[in-house]
Amino acid sequence: MNRSAIVNNGLTVLLSTIIVFVVLSQVFGFPSPIAFVATDSMEPAMNPGAGFVGIPAPLAGEISEGDVVTYRAQTIQDGGLTTHRIEDRRENGYITKGDANAVTDQANGEPIVTDAQIELVALQLDGQVVTIPGVGSAAQASSALLSNVATVIGLGGTPSANVGLTIGLVGILVVGVGLAVEWIAGGNSRTPSRQTNRRETIDSRLILVVILLALSLPVTAVMAIPSGSEELTVLSTAFEPSGGPLQIEAGGRSQIQSTIENSQPFPIVVILQPQTDGIRYSQQVLRVPPGETAETQVTISAPEEVGSHVRVRSEHHYIHVLPATGIRALHDVHPFVAVASVNSVILIPVAVLFYLFFGFRQITIRDTAR
Repeated sequence: MNRSAIVNNGLTVLLSTIIVFVVLSQVFGFPSPIAFVATDSMEPAMNPGAGFVGIPAPLAGEISEGDVVTYRAQTIQDGGLTTHRIEDRRENGYITKGDANAVTDQANGEPIVTDAQIELVALQLDGQVVTIPGVGSAAQASSALLSNVATVIGLGGTPSANVGLTIGLVGILVVGVGLAVEWIAGGNSRTPSRQTNRRETIDSRLILVVILLALSLPVTAVMAIPSGSEELTVLSTAFEPSGGPLQIEAGGRSQIQSTIENSQPFPIVVILQPQTDGIRYSQQVLRVPPGETAETQVTISAPEEVGSHVRVRSEHHYIHVLPATGIRALHDVHPFVAVASVNSVILIPVAVLFYLFFGFRQITIRDTAR
């Protein structure tokens, strides 16, 4: 293999890895692992537009003082994702602060940050955040491009996160097929021959890889696209509220019904989980038959402090090919484990049947004579 081929293969693997990480982050409800800061609150460590590598919180290990984290704020900039440094660790959570800010986030009214709110931990080497210049500008340009591509392929009305996920899954399929073709073709390259009879063959393993990738795309998409996190803004009031269920008297509770609809032709298992304090489900694991709905009661609590507060909940969909208790156990290890297990249950029989019928061999697709 020459140097050019090595470089090309390396770039292909790198691109594939980035696509996989971005897609998996959306599958499991985390922000993109290649993120950036939009303001100057983290200067000089991170300038506006500077990118960083974010490790999903469940994979980052124990969070300690000095770590830079991306968390779902409740009051900063009306809620949303904020990237600041851990200043102190308390019994009930973390004190956070932007390096360039004079006071902590909590001094500005942000409640103590809990583990459930932390999404990413920035990669650091020797105590310094690893930054990537220009990611902010590139992200804005790619966002515009993604929007245009989505419109062209008919996904213009799809939420942006799901558009990115769908296109990313297609990208994985295309890159995966390309890698498979190159890998197998490289091992079956033909040498020049003077024979007059020529047979054009294809390795049956390549056909199997393409089939499995093509099947895994819709299987994963069915589970990934409806999954994700949702933010609820709760208004804690000092008087008896007269508005909707998200206006709650300070220190009180409100109950709402959450309905899950299954529009697929097969049964699904839905796992509902609170990502912040103040949300509780009467039933977290729902089995939903095809074409039907399932309901669970959600209890939302308002803190004693008057004002707006953000509550976050997650919803993960899985095809019901395993017992619901088994899917829940796999999900508790990590959602990726549950998704991979469901894919395996569906795809392994396909691979076995393919092997029994065709085996692993060269298949002649054209026989020509000269």
